[in-house]
Amino acid sequence: MKKLTTLLLVLVFAGTTAFAQNTADVDQVGIDHEATVDQVGSNDATINQNGGNTNLGFIDQEGDDNTATILQPNINGQYSGNAPEKAKAYQYQRGNGNEAAIRQAASFSDFAQQDQWGTDLVANVKQGNNTDAESWQKQRGTGHNADTRQSSSDNAISRQEQHGNVGDGNVADTDQINSDGASSDIYQDGDNYAKALQRSARGTTSIDIDQFGQGNSAIVNQGKAYVDSGNDLTAIIYQDGMDNMATINQSFNGHTADINQSGSLNDATVSQQ
Repeated sequence: MKKLTTLLLVLVFAGTTAFAQNTADVDQVGIDHEATVDQVGSNDATINQNGGNTNLGFIDQEGDDNTATILQPNINGQYSGNAPEKAKAYQYQRGNGNEAAIRQAASFSDFAQQDQWGTDLVANVKQGNNTDAESWQKQRGTGHNADTRQSSSDNAISRQEQHGNVGDGNVADTDQINSDGASSDIYQDGDNYAKALQRSARGTTSIDIDQFGQGNSAIVNQGKAYVDSGNDLTAIIYQDGMDNMATINQSFNGHTADINQSGSLNDATVSQQ
């Protein structure tokens, strides 16, 4: 096992203490690598682990306007061929205006996790041509955007969780394309908006959205892409508060839709065909 740890803490003293701009780049090729980057201040970190089994990337940042990127593709960046297995990527950010991105492709049982605390945060995960891929995103604070894309990934799992106050304007978006047995769970408290899409969904596929607060909106779209799409699809939306709206669209056969709303001025639409 090869390990690489980078610790960057730079203090600049100019009357008052300030944190400097740090940049960390880690490139690894092969199997069984571990890379860890810890930064304090306004930083930029990138970990690129190219083609290998059981690679692990970890980025921890504290401060404002940080950028964290972890790339775990197949050999030479290709998205087909002899796929690696069980790549794992973890990103933790505390501060304001931070962005986190994870890319995993052509693999089996990849895992991505992003945890953010602060305001105006962006979390993005893309997993392509994976089997049993899993993505977890958790954000606490105000003005967040969480986005997950899982394409051609059978048994894909997406979990998105956002915590804040009413009026925070958080957004959670999941798109699962051409997947057999995919599941998407979204939990939000605050003035939130959620959208979950499962296109060309097959097998036992589910979407579950729970929202608490005011002015919430949830949209679900399942099984819409090809004629043979859709089999045992389930969509559930729960909203607690005021001014909520829920829309579920399901294509083809064998589906279940459930919308539960409490409060006032709610609007619910279900379309199955």
